[in-house]
Amino acid sequence: MKRVFALFRFASACLLACAACNAAEPSVPAPAPGGVTLTVEAENSILPAGNAQEAMVRIAISAPAPARQPRLVKTVNLAVAFDCSGSMSGGKIVHARQAAQNALEQLGENDFFSLVIYNHSARVLIPATRVTESAKRELAAVIGSIPAGGGTALFSGVSLAADELRKAGNDPRGVRRLILLSDGQANVGPSSPAELGKLGSALVKEGITVSTVGIGSDYNEDLMTSLAQNSDGNFYFVARSSDLVPILARELGSALSVAARRVKVRIDCPPGVRPRGILGCRCRIDGQSIELDFNQIYAGHDKVLILQLDLPPQPDGSSKPLADVTLEYLTAEAEKAPVLTRSVAVNFSADSSASARSLNKAVSADVALQQSAAIREEAINQSDCGNILFASEKLRQAQLLLERNAALTGSEEVRETAKRLADESDRLAQAETAPATYNETRKEIKGRSYQIRNSQPVRQ
Repeated sequence: MKRVFALFRFASACLLACAACNAAEPSVPAPAPGGVTLTVEAENSILPAGNAQEAMVRIAISAPAPARQPRLVKTVNLAVAFDCSGSMSGGKIVHARQAAQNALEQLGENDFFSLVIYNHSARVLIPATRVTESAKRELAAVIGSIPAGGGTALFSGVSLAADELRKAGNDPRGVRRLILLSDGQANVGPSSPAELGKLGSALVKEGITVSTVGIGSDYNEDLMTSLAQNSDGNFYFVARSSDLVPILARELGSALSVAARRVKVRIDCPPGVRPRGILGCRCRIDGQSIELDFNQIYAGHDKVLILQLDLPPQPDGSSKPLADVTLEYLTAEAEKAPVLTRSVAVNFSADSSASARSLNKAVSADVALQQSAAIREEAINQSDCGNILFASEKLRQAQLLLERNAALTGSEEVRETAKRLADESDRLAQAETAPATYNETRKEIKGRSYQIRNSQPVRQ
């Protein structure tokens, strides 16, 4: 964290010294087949000479939004694992039924739909079924009859829903998506974040992505984010059950707009440059190389990775390559695309103002957002240990640091995130004497941190 704060202090100094400076022009590579682009840019193209230091590099994988056809995938194989435990009674289950019915309406005749319900045990209510127009009416009626009562066998619900996805086959040009709805703690069968995370890791190897939706204030956000994280899925927190309908609509919309799949990123650094990892993201580090895998890239969205590097002192006027980045993926039509490669280097100067003038504002804003997510995670860990006021102060510090970055970069997203951090800090401080407030605030902090760290297309 010292390096996080040091970077922000440096950015603040740059603001005072050169508030009107322009960022370096970013490179815009030509798109590959399928429209996918790979951009690799340093936060500062010029760094101070003579100092050992940390460098930040943004790696962005992008696919343009389709101009006419919003649907890119040939088939969608959708399974919904539906919590129907006793706590889902009333408005929750009414809105959850409606959300599932609306999701069904978005599917076409080439798609498959299945529904698993779980309480004290799990059972298939709708087996994998091709979604014809006549079948839609029948399936919608079945969804409308879902009861509520019993415990929460969450692990069994996900496992059974995955079985239904497998039964419908695996069209290489299609998407297999599992949506998990739950409002409670898993209390039947495997129930730890580690166990659900392991399940997610196994499913992603089959091309199955699990997106999770936590409803209310009683679900286990650590468990839900672990499952989504390990399967390259999305996570949503729903305070009001009435929000379920638009949330599921957006989630299915993202499934329909997958532009690239089976994405592999490799980063190779030259001698003298130590790769520390990807900020807020799990990766495999082997000496001078880093590797990451993703299940999909969405059209109209940027998958952003912040590469952290340690650099030795360099002489004034010198230049040094930082990394070579390679991207492999399959197109929406499941065809192997040509490999994309990009490189990034920086210069070094004894002129202290040169680095400030070389700041890439867009990259700096993304770095700040990822760092704010890391601070949120640290605040949660501190508050879980009983240090709630200390955690609140952490969020307040992050708020001030983001405000400085917003002034420097002009980023509206950074500015809005700073405002949210201020609200979260106040609410966390109040939670010292109000456990219910802490429970809700923790879920919001965890959810927003997850969405930033994973470049989720829909943020809350």
